[in-house]
Amino acid sequence: MLNRILEFRLRQCWRVLKSIGAIYFILLVIVCLGFFLGLVEAVIQSSSPFVGLVGVILITSIHFSRKDGGFLRLLGVHRVRLYFLEYFFLLLPLAVLFLIGQNFGAIAVQCIGLAIIAFLPNPELGGSHFANRLDFAFLPKDAFELRSYLRKNLILLLGVYLISLFASHFVVVPITMVIIMALLFVSVFDEVESKALFEAVHFRQYILRRKIILYVGLFHILLAPQIALFLIFNLQYWYIMLAVLFVCTTSVLFNIMYKYAQYTPYRRRVYNSMASSIFFGFALVPFLYPVTILYVVFYWRKARKNIKLFYANN
Repeated sequence: MLNRILEFRLRQCWRVLKSIGAIYFILLVIVCLGFFLGLVEAVIQSSSPFVGLVGVILITSIHFSRKDGGFLRLLGVHRVRLYFLEYFFLLLPLAVLFLIGQNFGAIAVQCIGLAIIAFLPNPELGGSHFANRLDFAFLPKDAFELRSYLRKNLILLLGVYLISLFASHFVVVPITMVIIMALLFVSVFDEVESKALFEAVHFRQYILRRKIILYVGLFHILLAPQIALFLIFNLQYWYIMLAVLFVCTTSVLFNIMYKYAQYTPYRRRVYNSMASSIFFGFALVPFLYPVTILYVVFYWRKARKNIKLFYANN
């Protein structure tokens, strides 16, 4: 049965690659190649055992966003064993890099994290009723997308956030956390509000301006502890954090523009993952970053034009 499940996962990956298309996939590989080669070199040269927490954060984010508990229970699959195998194969490339760099402590950290995470219940099985009851009153009412996302993924965010705070004295961990948060914001803007909610919340001028100020502010407030600890422990690398923040802030802007550029009153989702992946791929390459600025401006103009179809005074 486990062999069939693993085969099923491989087929899922193949369908995702087919949905991307060969041209876009090759383009993304070329664009991201330089970034990942630099990342590989940094991982190999790292001597700290706590760099293994990068892999632990990765599988933690995957584990607490899983929604296949009912499916696995229906098939009678041993959940812990399957999770252990899947996370093992996900962490194997990192373990090989640690082995090349003779960083056996990082391998041990990964193994301990893998053993713990595989036994933890995911939100679908363990229930997330506590998060569903929270109204997050401290957030502005205009941030209803973030409230909805937190109700669904509070455990995931808390787990990843606390682990990254604990390991924030390592250069790579806070930077990885900033990138993860920017990627999570893709899901925040994937769902589209109903016509009634749009009218109740946005029946004022300057929708896009208010959304930009609100979410860029929340994004930086959320990451303020990470940034502060990074500067305390690694002030000499301030320029790396600044560059990553600049790229990730641009990503947040893009997702806001893309959502309202695709908005229609009766649409449920905008399916922004593909566009955001292409955007992020270009943003990670310095000499292609100006293209992403043009990308944001293009969707900003498109979003303004689209909103005017519903409210002429915006």
